Amino acid sequence: MPEAAHVGSGKVRELYALDDERLLLVASDRISTFDVVLPTEIPDKGRVLTGLSAFWFARTSSIVPNHLLGLQADGRSSECRRLEMLPLECVVRGYITGSGWKDYQATGATSGHTLPAGLRESDRLPEPIFTPSTKADEGHDENIDLDQAGELVGSDRLQEVERIALELYRFASEHALARGIIIADTKFEFGVDGESQLVLADEAFTPDSSRFWPAADYEPGRAQPSFDKQFVGILDPQGEAVLGSLKQLGFAVGDARVGRVVDLELQNGDREQARADLERMCEQLLANPLIESYEIELVEEE
Repeated sequence: MPEAAHVGSGKVRELYALDDERLLLVASDRISTFDVVLPTEIPDKGRVLTGLSAFWFARTSSIVPNHLLGLQADGRSSECRRLEMLPLECVVRGYITGSGWKDYQATGATSGHTLPAGLRESDRLPEPIFTPSTKADEGHDENIDLDQAGELVGSDRLQEVERIALELYRFASEHALARGIIIADTKFEFGVDGESQLVLADEAFTPDSSRFWPAADYEPGRAQPSFDKQFVGILDPQGEAVLGSLKQLGFAVGDARVGRVVDLELQNGDREQARADLERMCEQLLANPLIESYEIELVEEE
């Protein structure tokens, strides 16, 4: 691509500068879990992400403008506007699952939202909620409350972001549910243009940014089958993603086996210190939506 300068790499996308006003975003076939890129690509995944984002950008432009200027013939490259990105991951939850479910079990709330008592895992919430998180350059994003988010972007901008994110979720979730798919939650990224106008960027309602559940199989009280990248945690029997992520977080783990349960092994002669290390490790892993909850069992070797 001689006319474009490579300016950055993400876990899934490559970023090129076309000129001072435009970028080229190229979605690869890479897939990441636990913030680690897996060694095996998924054929045409990048085209799926790009096509789905374009589908939703076209249908939500009346709600908020987006960064998309045009698609390239390869089906995975998007010409986009340059923006100043907000330092927030803007998550909307319509159902209680993932790290939100873990927060609720512990405190009855998530990201500062107090929720009704008696909710079951995967229950639909009375109303969708906006639960921002930090946008970490390394390691996991962390859930924050609205006051903390306001400190990052300003209270007026945050109110605008929350309103738009909720409106986007309501529109897309109704569209999908009418076609047999539940959008349990989703993540947006926003930027501002030269006139300080809020703009939807990155991607929209893709399997990398959202939980998609088949409505016909929906049953509250348990984890749900899904059409998104949740399955990768089950198809990683060597635990490469878990091990890589834990190493990035500074933990020394001897082995990891992944199925519907992540089984970790580590050695520590001090029982209480071992429990403390495991609890800290698990709490950090809960920031990733693939991890639903955890239990700790300590076994002393003979």
